[in-house]
Amino acid sequence: MKTDATSLIHQLSHALGDLEDAPVECDGYARLATTILNHLGIEHTVYCGSAAIRDASGELSVVPYHFWLVRESDQGPVLIDYRLRMWLGEAAPHGVFEATRTDKGFAVGDYEYTGKPIDTPILPDNLFALLATDFDLPSALARARTPICG
Repeated sequence: MKTDATSLIHQLSHALGDLEDAPVECDGYARLATTILNHLGIEHTVYCGSAAIRDASGELSVVPYHFWLVRESDQGPVLIDYRLRMWLGEAAPHGVFEATRTDKGFAVGDYEYTGKPIDTPILPDNLFALLATDFDLPSALARARTPICG
Protein backbone atom coordinates (compact mmCIF):
# COMPACT_ATOMS: atom_id res chain seq x y z
CA MET A 1 0.00 0.00 0.00
CA LYS A 2 1.35 3.41 -0.95
CA THR A 3 0.91 6.62 1.00
CA ASP A 4 1.68 10.28 0.48
CA ALA A 5 5.38 11.18 0.50
CA THR A 6 5.30 13.63 3.42
CA SER A 7 3.57 11.17 5.77
CA LEU A 8 5.87 8.41 4.61
CA ILE A 9 8.99 10.49 5.24
CA HIS A 10 7.82 11.20 8.80
CA GLN A 11 6.92 7.55 9.39
CA LEU A 12 10.27 6.26 8.10
CA SER A 13 12.30 8.92 9.93
CA HIS A 14 10.44 8.03 13.14
CA ALA A 15 10.99 4.29 12.64
CA LEU A 16 14.68 4.53 11.70
CA GLY A 17 15.91 7.56 13.64
CA ASP A 18 17.35 5.49 16.48
CA LEU A 19 19.68 3.75 14.01
CA GLU A 20 21.38 6.94 12.89
CA ASP A 21 24.29 6.54 15.31
CA ALA A 22 24.77 2.79 14.81
CA PRO A 23 28.49 2.10 14.26
CA VAL A 24 28.04 0.67 10.75
CA GLU A 25 28.65 1.73 7.18
CA CYS A 26 26.01 1.71 4.43
CA ASP A 27 25.78 -2.08 4.06
CA GLY A 28 25.30 -2.57 7.79
CA TYR A 29 22.82 0.29 7.98
CA ALA A 30 20.79 -1.20 5.11
CA ARG A 31 20.67 -4.56 6.92
CA LEU A 32 19.61 -2.95 10.20
CA ALA A 33 16.99 -0.74 8.53
CA THR A 34 15.50 -3.57 6.46
CA THR A 35 15.19 -5.64 9.63
CA ILE A 36 13.20 -2.90 11.36
CA LEU A 37 11.05 -2.14 8.31
CA ASN A 38 10.26 -5.83 7.82
CA HIS A 39 9.28 -6.19 11.49
CA LEU A 40 6.97 -3.20 11.04
CA GLY A 41 5.48 -4.58 7.83
CA ILE A 42 6.69 -1.62 5.75
CA GLU A 43 7.36 -2.59 2.15
CA HIS A 44 10.66 -1.33 0.75
CA THR A 45 13.56 -2.30 -1.50
CA VAL A 46 17.26 -2.34 -0.68
CA TYR A 47 19.58 -1.21 -3.48
CA CYS A 48 23.28 -1.73 -4.07
CA GLY A 49 25.17 0.40 -6.55
CA SER A 50 26.88 3.77 -6.66
CA ALA A 51 26.16 7.34 -5.66
CA ALA A 52 27.66 10.39 -7.32
CA ILE A 53 27.66 14.19 -7.36
CA ARG A 54 29.14 16.59 -9.91
CA ASP A 55 30.46 19.74 -8.22
CA ALA A 56 30.32 23.27 -9.60
CA SER A 57 33.66 22.81 -11.38
CA GLY A 58 32.36 19.71 -13.16
CA GLU A 59 34.41 17.24 -11.13
CA LEU A 60 32.57 13.99 -10.44
CA SER A 61 32.77 12.44 -6.97
CA VAL A 62 31.63 8.82 -6.87
CA VAL A 63 31.05 6.28 -4.13
CA PRO A 64 31.42 3.14 -6.25
CA TYR A 65 29.85 0.71 -3.77
CA HIS A 66 26.89 2.02 -1.81
CA PHE A 67 23.64 0.72 -0.24
CA TRP A 68 20.35 2.59 0.26
CA LEU A 69 16.65 1.81 0.61
CA VAL A 70 13.59 2.95 -1.35
CA ARG A 71 9.90 2.94 -0.43
CA GLU A 72 7.27 3.94 -2.97
CA SER A 73 4.74 6.67 -2.18
CA ASP A 74 1.80 7.99 -4.17
CA GLN A 75 4.06 10.79 -5.44
CA GLY A 76 7.03 8.57 -6.32
CA PRO A 77 10.06 7.07 -4.61
CA VAL A 78 11.19 7.96 -1.10
CA LEU A 79 14.89 7.24 -0.60
CA ILE A 80 16.51 6.34 2.74
CA ASP A 81 20.22 7.05 3.07
CA TYR A 82 21.91 7.76 6.39
CA ARG A 83 25.45 6.92 5.25
CA LEU A 84 26.43 8.83 2.09
CA ARG A 85 27.94 11.66 4.16
CA MET A 86 30.63 9.23 5.32
CA TRP A 87 32.20 9.56 1.86
CA LEU A 88 30.82 12.69 0.20
CA GLY A 89 30.75 15.14 3.10
CA GLU A 90 28.17 17.14 5.02
CA ALA A 91 26.26 18.38 1.95
CA ALA A 92 25.32 14.82 0.93
CA PRO A 93 21.80 13.54 1.62
CA HIS A 94 21.35 12.20 5.14
CA GLY A 95 17.97 10.84 6.15
CA VAL A 96 14.72 10.18 4.29
CA PHE A 97 13.98 12.15 1.09
CA GLU A 98 11.61 12.42 -1.82
CA ALA A 99 13.56 11.19 -4.83
CA THR A 100 13.01 11.32 -8.56
CA ARG A 101 13.41 8.45 -10.96
CA THR A 102 16.10 8.87 -13.60
CA ASP A 103 17.02 6.73 -16.58
CA LYS A 104 19.82 5.24 -14.43
CA GLY A 105 18.08 5.02 -11.04
CA PHE A 106 17.22 7.79 -8.59
CA ALA A 107 18.20 11.35 -7.80
CA VAL A 108 18.01 13.41 -4.62
CA GLY A 109 18.85 16.96 -5.63
CA ASP A 110 22.12 16.80 -7.56
CA TYR A 111 23.05 13.39 -6.12
CA GLU A 112 22.58 10.44 -8.46
CA TYR A 113 21.99 6.89 -7.27
CA THR A 114 22.54 4.04 -9.73
CA GLY A 115 22.06 0.44 -8.66
CA LYS A 116 20.01 -2.71 -8.56
CA PRO A 117 17.61 -4.12 -6.00
CA ILE A 118 19.14 -6.81 -3.82
CA ASP A 119 17.66 -9.44 -1.56
CA THR A 120 18.50 -8.53 2.02
CA PRO A 121 17.23 -10.97 4.66
CA ILE A 122 16.32 -9.68 8.10
CA LEU A 123 18.96 -10.08 10.77
CA PRO A 124 18.55 -12.45 13.71
CA ASP A 125 18.18 -10.56 17.00
CA ASN A 126 21.68 -11.42 18.25
CA LEU A 127 23.38 -10.14 15.06
CA PHE A 128 21.16 -7.05 15.04
CA ALA A 129 22.24 -6.33 18.63
CA LEU A 130 25.90 -6.80 17.71
CA LEU A 131 25.72 -4.35 14.78
CA ALA A 132 23.51 -1.81 16.52
CA THR A 133 25.47 -1.35 19.73
CA ASP A 134 23.35 0.14 22.54
CA PHE A 135 20.19 -0.34 20.48
CA ASP A 136 17.25 -2.24 21.93
CA LEU A 137 15.19 -3.71 19.05
CA PRO A 138 11.96 -4.41 21.00
CA SER A 139 11.93 -0.89 22.50
CA ALA A 140 12.68 0.68 19.12
CA LEU A 141 9.88 -1.27 17.46
CA ALA A 142 7.46 -0.20 20.20
CA ARG A 143 8.47 3.47 19.69
CA ALA A 144 8.16 3.12 15.91
CA ARG A 145 4.62 1.75 16.27
CA THR A 146 3.60 4.72 18.44
CA PRO A 147 1.80 7.42 16.43
CA ILE A 148 3.96 10.46 15.77
CA CYS A 149 1.21 12.96 16.59
CA GLY A 150 -1.41 12.41 19.21
